Amino acid sequence: MSILVKFRLYILVFIGFSYPALASNNYHIEQMGADEAYSTGALLRAQFKNSEARQYLKYAADNGNADAAYVYALDSLGYRHTERINQQAQRYLEKAAEGQSLFALNYIYQFGDWISAAKRDRYQRQYHDQLIELGADDPGRALLLLSGYFYHSDRPLSQYYLDKARLFELPKAEMTYAARLEQGEGEFFFNSDRITAMNQSYLKAAQAGYIPATKKYISLLEEQGKLNRAFEWRQKALEQGDVTSLVTLAKIYSGQSQRYGFIERDLIKAKAYLELYLETAGQDRLLQTYEKVEQDYKDIVDTLSEQEIAQAELIKAELVKQETYFHHDYLWLD
Repeated sequence: MSILVKFRLYILVFIGFSYPALASNNYHIEQMGADEAYSTGALLRAQFKNSEARQYLKYAADNGNADAAYVYALDSLGYRHTERINQQAQRYLEKAAEGQSLFALNYIYQFGDWISAAKRDRYQRQYHDQLIELGADDPGRALLLLSGYFYHSDRPLSQYYLDKARLFELPKAEMTYAARLEQGEGEFFFNSDRITAMNQSYLKAAQAGYIPATKKYISLLEEQGKLNRAFEWRQKALEQGDVTSLVTLAKIYSGQSQRYGFIERDLIKAKAYLELYLETAGQDRLLQTYEKVEQDYKDIVDTLSEQEIAQAELIKAELVKQETYFHHDYLWLD
């Protein structure tokens, strides 16, 4: 079950319907199971509420959720992967690996220079063996991970596994294939054929609702000057739950985007999107974006009538019904 699906199972808890104590701030993390705490922490982190998220992730990790230990360790490092990993992160990465987190096993055997070579070899064997076992229950994902496993040591075998993974119509496999084409891999007589194949694969992954592919496809459309089509896909990214699209679309509708200057100004929509972003996103990451949104929101509200503000509220209410908004980055495990 994905993080997002599991979170939706717990959403009643967070709006106080099933647990009135939460509404009065008496609901403690310790009352959660490890999986519930992980799902909650992962979503909070993906909404830029890292400080709060770490409480849930640490609790989940300490109570046996190996993936939570992996996310907690790497999130504590921020994006500073060139620095030496601190002892706490090392400890939680090893806790995750010992708990058989595929992500942690893969990370440590490649980058775990603080542990012995023998231990890294053991983690590598465990990772490979787990991928083989995974094939019985989730063959598409197993094939995709095996493709990554062999990418640097046996490129033809890696490509073989990727081709097989694509048969399962995994959006992540399709995006991996597109990214490799973009790097110049694959045999094509004409480069235009490569570009066409790459675009088609990014599109296929985007159509499956994979947010990273959607955002990549948007950037390709913009590079190609297909701005009407790109705008359609920016709206689709929002429908898929991309929280940053709230800001981008608000900028377009408020007339702040020169590239999308052909889109009719709509301050009512812009107000709805900005308000939802402020209600959803935290300030632990992208602080300057949050502060800019705050200012833009205030400026727009000052220009709207009471009737227009009411219309914006209706738009926001519909958006809230449709999706849970989050930022899909390298620690959104899928």
